[in-house]
Amino acid sequence: VAALALKSLAYKREGLRLSSHEELWEYVSKLVEETHDEELGRLWRSVSSMHVNFYEGWATEKHVKGVIEDTESFIEKVKKLLSSIEKTYT
Repeated sequence: VAALALKSLAYKREGLRLSSHEELWEYVSKLVEETHDEELGRLWRSVSSMHVNFYEGWATEKHVKGVIEDTESFIEKVKKLLSSIEKTYT
């Protein structure tokens, strides 16, 4: 869900179609630089840790619950960035 939100933002904002993990990571880095929101980068790193966990199963239940909260926060930040674009066009 977080990756889809990020892809939506990239497309709506710049017409970019992010299609690889590398592109997702680079786009988050770009957003952090532009917005000076270091928390956005931290949240993305947390959310992305679940991709590895899907294959490895290392995370504890407590960690997974924390990442769920981080995912919600990340998506809220992306929504705010999306809404700022929509306000520009209306």
